[in-house]
Amino acid sequence: MLRYPLLPTWNTSNAGTSCASCITIPTTGGGYNYDVDWENDGTIDEFGLTGRCYARLCTAGTYQVAVYGDFPQIYFNNGGDKAKILSVDQ
Repeated sequence: MLRYPLLPTWNTSNAGTSCASCITIPTTGGGYNYDVDWENDGTIDEFGLTGRCYARLCTAGTYQVAVYGDFPQIYFNNGGDKAKILSVDQ
């Protein structure tokens, strides 16, 4: 289990398979049981996720997302929204 959140930063305006104000967090295999705070504002928006997840945010832009719990890996397989992720800050 992640003791501290995984903090990926995304730019939803970059090219990807989801809309210009959307983020898809891709997964592969098992071992996932995580919660997501889509805007890293201290409010968990989704609980107990076990596979990939998707969010449509209010506006296109840059967002830091907080992921808590069991999250073995982010898996783009050279596609999806890989160009939208800018960094993993923690």
